[in-house]
Amino acid sequence: MLKRQLNASASGPSASNETKIFYYIDDEKTPYVLKLAKAANAITLLDFKTALNLPKYKYFFETVDTDIKRTVKEEILDDAALLPQDANGRIVCWVRANTAEPV
Repeated sequence: MLKRQLNASASGPSASNETKIFYYIDDEKTPYVLKLAKAANAITLLDFKTALNLPKYKYFFETVDTDIKRTVKEEILDDAALLPQDANGRIVCWVRANTAEPV
């Protein structure tokens, strides 16, 4: 019976269709990890925001800027935008409270 359960779980979604997103909230030093059942190149900001459920936050992602050829933090605002990956193919995000008051 145990063997059957192991085989059933092995036939589930493949690891390549699961993506880890590492993220930091505000000034915390230790990152969190969120796993989404999508390929990394198909995850949008809305997917990430929906999974986190953190309203009124800003989202900055690590990416490599082609002009200066260095790692930078890029703010993503468009919910339909695909999340950028760092130089190692990981998705790393800094989630910051949006403290700006509406005008």
